Amino acid sequence: MLMAKVPLFKRWLERGHRAAIERTNPELASAMRKLEPHAKHLHDPQTAQKAMSRLTRQERAALLEMQEQQGGPEPEATNRQMRRQLEKQRKRR
Repeated sequence: MLMAKVPLFKRWLERGHRAAIERTNPELASAMRKLEPHAKHLHDPQTAQKAMSRLTRQERAALLEMQEQQGGPEPEATNRQMRRQLEKQRKRR
């Protein structure tokens, strides 16, 4: 944790983390790269939906799978439109 506070080491750790994700799951890495510029505004449902629409089907599936593994958003915490889209994503798999 102390190394993560030093900017140079933090960049190295982030770069290594990205490289590891890219080796194991290239779709997830691509989705993360596309969502990175919008990271500050993803708490807004409309902005999040706009950012998600730019992802391919495989990238979206990889991102949703990662969110499920990490305990992603609860369906009751989202609005109706987002719940329906999550259900459609689950049915497509």
